[in-house]
Amino acid sequence: MIVVLPIVMALGISIALFMLGMLGYLLFGFFKKLYHDLLHWHIPEDDGEQWSDGCSQHAICKYCGKEIMMDSQGNWF
Repeated sequence: MIVVLPIVMALGISIALFMLGMLGYLLFGFFKKLYHDLLHWHIPEDDGEQWSDGCSQHAICKYCGKEIMMDSQGNWF
């Protein structure tokens, strides 16, 4: 029990820091190297045009300028 507690605490702190970083990326664009460049999370341009091909929603990523598409769960890739 004594050995498990530090492992659980370290895991909980790691998850909390990852989620705080995620909020920083989504709201302000912080940690772009991790979330955009390494994990390939895209965000559409704020005032950019979005269009539909009848099945999927498309936009332009505000960081890399590539065309991105929204999946059925609302995530951009």
